[in-house]
Amino acid sequence: MVLAMARPTSRPGSTVQQFRKRVPADIQRLAKRQSVVFKLPDPGKDDLLVSATLGSEVTFSLRTREPALAKLRHAAASVQLEQHFQALRNGPRWLSHKERVALGGLAYDEFVKSFEDFPGEPEIWELAREAHESALSSSERSEAWFGPYVDQLALAKGLVLDPESRRGAIQEAGRALSDITA
Repeated sequence: MVLAMARPTSRPGSTVQQFRKRVPADIQRLAKRQSVVFKLPDPGKDDLLVSATLGSEVTFSLRTREPALAKLRHAAASVQLEQHFQALRNGPRWLSHKERVALGGLAYDEFVKSFEDFPGEPEIWELAREAHESALSSSERSEAWFGPYVDQLALAKGLVLDPESRRGAIQEAGRALSDITA
């Protein structure tokens, strides 16, 4: 029996390619309704971020009609999704203080990198500073503002964090991002 290789597909009535893959049965319960952010290559530009919600399968647009680019993005998404699945199989992990600070450093590096060519107007940085300060004023706001970003960074490293480590990593990422806008 020959198994078909995973490849981009398209919806009926559309020429835009999409990613579609089944979530393995052993982690469907853990993965259900989780949101995953994929970094897709966009040659000559910054990576394209695409979010998808996990269910019994994962489906999202590759945002291109070009077959070569669709294959490249599909391959990148497959690797990221398999890393996410492996992190779920490994279960939540406790992080030391050093590892939490390192995750905050990753947040700092990614944020700085995204603005190094075009930093924007001072008014935008003032708004960002105010938003970060407001988010750091309570744990609920920090969770809502920095939580998804920390989850994305952890998953990119193949980690699912236990609740205590996640709170600490959110705090460190918040501090790091506030330092940028100070």
